Amino acid sequence: MAWTSALRPQLPALLVAVLCAFLAPVSAQPADAMASTPVPAVPAVPIGVAGAVKAVPDSQNISAFFPKINGDLTKISWAHAVNNQSLLAEALNGSVMMMEADVIMSAAGQPVMGHPPADSSDLSLLEFLRSVTAFNTDHQDAPKGIKLDFKSIEVFEKALEFLKQNFKDVPAFPVWLNADILPGPVNASESGTIPVDAKRFLDKAKAEYPDLMLSLGWTTRWGSKLDQSQVPVDQVKYSPDQVKAMIAAIKNSAVDQPITYAVRAAFVANSLDELKSLLDQTPQASGQATLSVWSSDDTDVVDVKQLKKNILALGKDRVYVDVGEQLAKDLNLSSASATTYASVATTLMALMAVMLRAL
Repeated sequence: MAWTSALRPQLPALLVAVLCAFLAPVSAQPADAMASTPVPAVPAVPIGVAGAVKAVPDSQNISAFFPKINGDLTKISWAHAVNNQSLLAEALNGSVMMMEADVIMSAAGQPVMGHPPADSSDLSLLEFLRSVTAFNTDHQDAPKGIKLDFKSIEVFEKALEFLKQNFKDVPAFPVWLNADILPGPVNASESGTIPVDAKRFLDKAKAEYPDLMLSLGWTTRWGSKLDQSQVPVDQVKYSPDQVKAMIAAIKNSAVDQPITYAVRAAFVANSLDELKSLLDQTPQASGQATLSVWSSDDTDVVDVKQLKKNILALGKDRVYVDVGEQLAKDLNLSSASATTYASVATTLMALMAVMLRAL
């Protein structure tokens, strides 16, 4: 038709104008309104290991295992430091979806649940694993996942024996392997906490459990360990060098399994650019990396407003939130829309392509 021929040269400019008109209200919103509107992230092509993303079993895919969250990772509920029989029973019989527990070496040289400086527990790692497995077998309508936080490379390597005893194949529920493998904020090396050997941890995890989620973090110094009011703001964050070191460690072991980065809430509030860079640089073979925001206890000073803005800017489909009850209440993420302008813009672009083909 003649009118389509006349319109065709003008159509790209018209479509761009429509898109700009749609997105313009974002920049016009006041700062408070922006807090509840996720900032559209510009897609980046991850660098690193080339090749297709490895398929992840549904049992290890959080969105597939917990479909009711509709891809909103902030809806995953957590029980933290499930390190004894009583807390395990409480978590199993409660409504939480994921349980975080610390693994230490006992005085007898066996992996048990506990947090340093403890060296004993009424709950061994094997008992923990068997209890969760039995519960999930009997409660398939409300199963739980677990995150095991290994406090030393020695306990991780010893724990692999017990993981093999309990899981002969890929676990039927989410199992995360967590370790702080690098020193981080604020001069964390001064805290006395020694990072887990990065190379040994990553190589062993890849060799023994290549389908499990790796939760990788930095040692940190914050909360009751120092006078937080005296720390310069520019130190209360993850630095570009710390991001660079993490990516280098992952590439050094050619990691190609799912990755989430364990990041402390106080530092997330001041590290938006650094964390975007971290996610963008994660080798593409590991798929879409995520963040797991955590907070130690109520002594952590956190810029709640900025933390919420950054979580929404990064995307609720990219961020888990395992923080204390009060901080979770203050964040009030359930009231924030999970729909981003970026996703709507993508839909518009697809529609534009259809219109162009029609002409």
